Amino acid sequence: MNTKIKFAERVIKIGLFIFLVCAFALNAQESHLKIDVVGQGKPIILLPGFGCPGQMWNTTVDSLKENYECHMVSYPGFNGLPAIETPWLQTIETELIQYISKLKDHPIAIGHSIGGMLLLKIGSLPQQLFSQMVIVDALPCFSAITMRGVDISTITYNSPQNQQMLQMPDEQFVAMTNNMATYMTSNTEKQPMLKEWFSKVDRKTWVYGYTDLLKTDLRTDIANIKVPVSIITAKNPNMPGVEENINQQYKNISNKTLYFAENSLHFIMFDQPEWFNNTLKKIIK
Repeated sequence: MNTKIKFAERVIKIGLFIFLVCAFALNAQESHLKIDVVGQGKPIILLPGFGCPGQMWNTTVDSLKENYECHMVSYPGFNGLPAIETPWLQTIETELIQYISKLKDHPIAIGHSIGGMLLLKIGSLPQQLFSQMVIVDALPCFSAITMRGVDISTITYNSPQNQQMLQMPDEQFVAMTNNMATYMTSNTEKQPMLKEWFSKVDRKTWVYGYTDLLKTDLRTDIANIKVPVSIITAKNPNMPGVEENINQQYKNISNKTLYFAENSLHFIMFDQPEWFNNTLKKIIK
């Protein structure tokens, strides 16, 4: 009897071990990203800006899908997708690397705003996952422009500013993001869509994700990028020093080409869609 009991206990333990291993494997493969694939041809990864879903690239994808397989990425915590724990940016980077590594070919990569920063982070790694990179209105070090002279090591998640934003009433938060949207695109037809996306963000993701952005400085790391890099930057007439800032921040990338979108705010693909799509096609052909 004791032998049978011991045998049964051993079987149960083995079964439990196998279950835990399988559960761990499934969890390790789970991704928090939402990726919509449209078109056929050479793969293109499209990373959206902060607070936006992959659908911000719809017009661009419409112009590319006949010749390219477009992978539109949406981040957790935005546009109703479930939020994840901090560090938000690091988790997204890890999951993107896993996804891109499984593609049949080294993709072209296009990223806007924080999406562009993510591409610079991944593109600086030794494995060189991309065949070509297009960075749209993004910087290797955003805080060098917005928080001049501040040591990024002093930027914390629990800052008074962050706590204030987390405790802000919903109406006040929406009013703030609505105001931001009006300064990010001059296309009045796109502003309501942008405001709607911002209204659906998870508050912690917005606050801590923005902190991740401020804590990132890639100005030295980008020297490791070996593939061609095209940098498309908004050049609104009311923004002096744009070219100087871009040249200074990207000086460590040797193989780069700069493009400036005249009379455009942050969302160039909304403000100058025809110019943007034509420029993009020339770059990636």
